[in-house]
Amino acid sequence: MSFYVYTHRRADTGAVFYVGKGRNRRAWNRSTRNAYWKKIAAKTDVIVEIVKDGLSELCAFSMEKALIYCLKAKGLVLANLSFGGEGPTGRVFSEETREKMRLAKLGTKQSDEHRAAIAKAHKGKVFSEAHKMSLSKRVFTESHREALRISALGRKHSAETIQKISELKRKAHLAKEGA
Repeated sequence: MSFYVYTHRRADTGAVFYVGKGRNRRAWNRSTRNAYWKKIAAKTDVIVEIVKDGLSELCAFSMEKALIYCLKAKGLVLANLSFGGEGPTGRVFSEETREKMRLAKLGTKQSDEHRAAIAKAHKGKVFSEAHKMSLSKRVFTESHREALRISALGRKHSAETIQKISELKRKAHLAKEGA
């Protein structure tokens, strides 16, 4: 597994205010941050800078600690709550904890802005064949199917959506005839 060390800078001053270790999209994740980090990010845009990539987890932890130490020694105030070199990688929650988290979110609605942001993030995304196969093999219980049916009652497709569905069906029909 390849890890990296990153910094977050304030767009208004250019000053580093956070140092972290991560992999994949961790450096760009805004939701799992401490309250101090969030207060800074609310005031200005955040510039993500990858300091070093392709590290083992142990090397990334060491580099993160050294960088935090150097920046604090220079007098910078960081949003880091620790001196680095810690934190779970790939944390797996127990079934009990997962159920508590599910129940805590049950019945909450996402804002229209949040839903639009999710749609924008997924637009144009290409899924791997393995992912497509895993989705096509999903098996729903009868109660789940009934819940889906009930939730869809009364919904109407827009004219644009109806046009797209029609076009897709036409293409599928033509492909079937040509095969």
